[in-house]
Amino acid sequence: MKIRPIYIRIFRVVLILSIIAILWQYFRATRFSEVLPAIRKVGAGFGYILASTFTAYWLGTLSWWHCLGTEKINISKSRLFTIRHICETVGLFNPASFAGADMLKVVMLKSYDIRRETVQTSVIINRILMIASQLFLVAITATWLILNKDLGLGWQAKVGTIVFTFTILLLAAIFFKKLINAPDPDVSHKPTLWGRLWGSLNKVRAELYVFSRQHIKSMIFAFSLACLHWIVGSFEFYILLKLLGYDIFLMDALLVDMGVILVKSAGAFIPGQLGVEEIGNRMMLGLIGISSASLWLSVSVLRRSRQIFWILAGGVFYLFFTRSNKVYA
Repeated sequence: MKIRPIYIRIFRVVLILSIIAILWQYFRATRFSEVLPAIRKVGAGFGYILASTFTAYWLGTLSWWHCLGTEKINISKSRLFTIRHICETVGLFNPASFAGADMLKVVMLKSYDIRRETVQTSVIINRILMIASQLFLVAITATWLILNKDLGLGWQAKVGTIVFTFTILLLAAIFFKKLINAPDPDVSHKPTLWGRLWGSLNKVRAELYVFSRQHIKSMIFAFSLACLHWIVGSFEFYILLKLLGYDIFLMDALLVDMGVILVKSAGAFIPGQLGVEEIGNRMMLGLIGISSASLWLSVSVLRRSRQIFWILAGGVFYLFFTRSNKVYA
């Protein structure tokens, strides 16, 4: 069923107004009186934080770029970076979270010489690979935590926790393999809502199946880049804690970052994850033995400051994008 243009315009207006309203609440909840003192405290080191997050975002873009298969040559990496950043920013302030961000990616790529089916497949596969790589790193960091930190666990509990962690990872891998297997017989001809939905799902699964068979190297590259995306993103915690006088291992930083991301995922329905990220910061810093209240506040304020910078960058990217893509505007 084709959606009438008037409904698309209404949807855009409602989306923009809701994001503006949520952004207003977000900025109201940010204590700007604490932001500048915190940035002065780390000085030029704040530039290193921005550099690490930019590199992580760029690696995430390259992961998605490889998921476009042979049609990736029809869009530059820099333009894809712009689109990805705009959509991820919208996802941050949208109750639909990453689902809303991924739908917007499909819309924003429609003006490029890339098949809609290819775009949809790339978005789905990249999201799956991002989640899979995150689960993989969570399993690695959880194992490192159990084996290297004194958590008061006996060896049976340690082994049981490690086995449970990797069992979850194995189940996720089995689910992914099942998803990209050959689709079920097409039942889209049935004149029921379920039949039409199942037919649409089968078309997507067919595209996933073809991509997984024809572009296995691209999938490996995309997964590797997704892992690097998370690892480089964790440098933010490493740099922050170093600048604030705490000597930690890179694995500590990765552990904290993965934990905070899991906590944020649990509260993804909360626009901007207001308060959720701060709780995650406090929990994970305590897990690696850092319980200073002043440090937790400084880290939370600096991470929020970094976030504000990239939110504003997303707004600038959107203005440039709409000026150069009249079809979308």
